[in-house]
Amino acid sequence: MNNLTKRMIKEAFFEMLRQKPIDKITVKGIVEHCEINRQTFYYHFSDIYDLMQWSLVDELAKFRVDNPVDEDAWLEQIRQLFQFIHENKKLVLHAYDPVNRIYYDRFLREQISPVVRRRVDSSPQAERIPEDKKEFICNAVTIAVAGFIFQWVEEGVPDEYQVRLDDYITLFRGSVEHLISQFE
Repeated sequence: MNNLTKRMIKEAFFEMLRQKPIDKITVKGIVEHCEINRQTFYYHFSDIYDLMQWSLVDELAKFRVDNPVDEDAWLEQIRQLFQFIHENKKLVLHAYDPVNRIYYDRFLREQISPVVRRRVDSSPQAERIPEDKKEFICNAVTIAVAGFIFQWVEEGVPDEYQVRLDDYITLFRGSVEHLISQFE
């Protein structure tokens, strides 16, 4: 029942988000749409931005089940994140504003950082790199990937992302390889 209620709230939120930006959506509107009380909403989520973050994670998890990528294929996982955002363009653009950029930043870092970390750790040179340098590499690449995603979103998620994404992937591949060799 708990999960069913959360998903019902998410679907109502998404339905509203397809129509208007997040700053025009209220908890009152969501609970009226779902025919639940405010207390039920707040039992599951602290606010609309908490709902947004949970919804993004939940949707990305479903997307990944439908579009599986090998865990070792780190660049394909980054490409998959771009594809997810592109396929959910309207929702992403309506949910994104300067106020909630921090939630998107947290979401992106939670998605990107483990992928980059697995890549760094899988390098044959990894055992010869101090832990603080591995953290530095992971953080720097995570910030770069997130920065490119933010730029793309702020440009309105243009369709030609595939061309630019290929350049980003080349940059990420080369950067990680270079950083690993430099800190070895």
